Amino acid sequence: MAAAKKGKTQAEQDAIDHDILFMKSMLTDRTATFSGVNKVLARSIKKRQERQIREKVRQNQDTCDYEENVVADNYSPISTDEDNNTDEFITAEPKRKHRSKVKEGVSIFVPHDILKSKELVSCSKGGPHKDVISTATKQLLMDWKCEENVVGMIFDTAPSNTGQKAGACVSLQKELGRALFWFACRRHVGEVILSACWDCLKVEGSSGPTIMLFKRFKNHFSKLVGYNDKNKYYYPTMPGVFEERQQEMANFFRKSLSKPFARGDYKELVELCLLFVTKGSEPVKFTMVRPGALHKARWMAKLLYTLKIVLLSVMIQEQFPRAEIATETQISKLELFAVFTVEVYAP
Repeated sequence: MAAAKKGKTQAEQDAIDHDILFMKSMLTDRTATFSGVNKVLARSIKKRQERQIREKVRQNQDTCDYEENVVADNYSPISTDEDNNTDEFITAEPKRKHRSKVKEGVSIFVPHDILKSKELVSCSKGGPHKDVISTATKQLLMDWKCEENVVGMIFDTAPSNTGQKAGACVSLQKELGRALFWFACRRHVGEVILSACWDCLKVEGSSGPTIMLFKRFKNHFSKLVGYNDKNKYYYPTMPGVFEERQQEMANFFRKSLSKPFARGDYKELVELCLLFVTKGSEPVKFTMVRPGALHKARWMAKLLYTLKIVLLSVMIQEQFPRAEIATETQISKLELFAVFTVEVYAP
C-alpha cells in the first residue's frame, strides 16, 4: 500500500486508508458460490454418461455371448477309458452358433402355376438381368410345352422390361426367334401418360423425391377451417366436356363406388372424381381425408393431392398468405392436371 500512497497528498492517503478499512469490513467467513447452472453443459454430461453406460452394457453382453458360444465349445468331454471311467478333454475348433448367410441369385416373377410343379427354375448369379428373365421365361414355356403357342407378352413399364436394346421383352423375342405382341399393363401405361402430362405442365421444378407444394399443403391442412364444407369448394369448369359426357362419367363413378375396392386410396380417388363432376352434389356423405404418404413414385397420392388442392383452392387463398402453400400459377396448372385426371385417367 505504500506504493499506492507515494506521491499522494495527506487527504488522498486518508481516503485510501478508509477504502482499505471498508473492504476489510466486508469480508466474512462465507464461501462464494455461483447460483446459476449451465443447463447445456449438464445435458451434455448426462448424455455422455448414458452413452458410456450403454457402451459398457454392450461390451458385457458381447463378452457373455463370446463365453457362451465360443469358450464353452472349445472343450468337449470324451471318454477314452471305459474301465477307469475317466474323462479327458481335448481342445476343439471354436464353434460359432450364428453365421451370416450369403444369398446369391436374381429374384424373378413366375406364375402361380409353377408352384404346383416339382421342378423349379433356378437362375445362377451372373449375366445381365434381361438375360436372366428371358432365359427363365423361355425355360418355363419349354417345360409347359407351349413356346410355339405364345403370341404376346404382358408386362409393366419398367425400363428392365421395355428397354429397346437391353429390355427383357426384346431379349425374349430373340430367344423365341419371332416377334410378339406387347401388352403393357394398363395401369402402368396410365402412369406413363400422367408423368408426361405432369412434366409438360412444369408445376414445380424440384428434382428431389418430395414435391414441396404437396408437402406444404400436408403441413397446413389441419389449419384449414371448414375443409369438409362442400359448399365452399371450388369446382372448375371442364372445357370441351358436354353435359351428356359429364353424366356418363358420373354414372361410371357411381357404379364403381357400388363395388368393393382393394385399396382405400382407389375409393378416395373415385369419390373425389364424382365430387368434381357433380359439382358437390355427390357423394352425399363425404369427408375430406387428411393427406397421407407422399413420394414422386406414388402416382395415386399425387392425384389425390392435386384434386384436394384444387377443391380447397379458394379456402387456401382466403385463409393463408399469398404463396404460403401454392402460387396462383401453380394452382391454375394443378387445375388443368385435375381436369385431365377426372376426364381421361380415372375413367
